Amino acid sequence: MIGAGFEDGDKVMIQEAKEFRNGDVVLARDNDGMTVKTLISKDGKTFLKPENPKYPNIPIYPETRLLGKVIGKINQNN
Repeated sequence: MIGAGFEDGDKVMIQEAKEFRNGDVVLARDNDGMTVKTLISKDGKTFLKPENPKYPNIPIYPETRLLGKVIGKINQNN
């Protein structure tokens, strides 16, 4: 998540959750795999927002599962 302080190779710490709020950084799973993105609710729509502006927002489909909230990271370069 370039722009959010995450670098390639970093490990993230996840807290399982059932409730999520606008702006939470979440671990999500869908048919394409898993990803870490920011959850956004705006104008009645909810989507996953990459921090890298080169990538588009990701719609949340029925098969999308929010697995937990990111609560920390371990930098692999330190």
